[in-house]
Amino acid sequence: MRSCLSVPLIRGADTIGAMKVYASSSDAFSVDDQRLLVNLAKSAAALLGHVQASDTPQRISDEVRHSLRTRDTVGIARGILMERHDLGRDEALARITALSSRTRTPVSDLAATIAERKSGIDPSEAS
Repeated sequence: MRSCLSVPLIRGADTIGAMKVYASSSDAFSVDDQRLLVNLAKSAAALLGHVQASDTPQRISDEVRHSLRTRDTVGIARGILMERHDLGRDEALARITALSSRTRTPVSDLAATIAERKSGIDPSEAS
């Protein structure tokens, strides 16, 4: 690489990246090349900014909702085990984790099974 032309991808007051072009010869880029890259960068920034603005909040919101549901379900399952087996918080969580590992069942799935009081899972076996 002997030449590089780089322009920022700017959306409003934010810089969201950069567009770069490389060449194997020295002084490969002209002023017209610079103008062209600046114009391409404006279009790319507008497109990327729109995609980020429209997709990211929904995706993050969905992920946060899923995480909160999973956390709540694990908390409910832990509470059930605490009451059912007279365990402390850490002991109940350790039992869920051990049973998850032994049965190769994701913690979230196992917790949902316990919280929904489905049969077939005996958390006392994980001790």
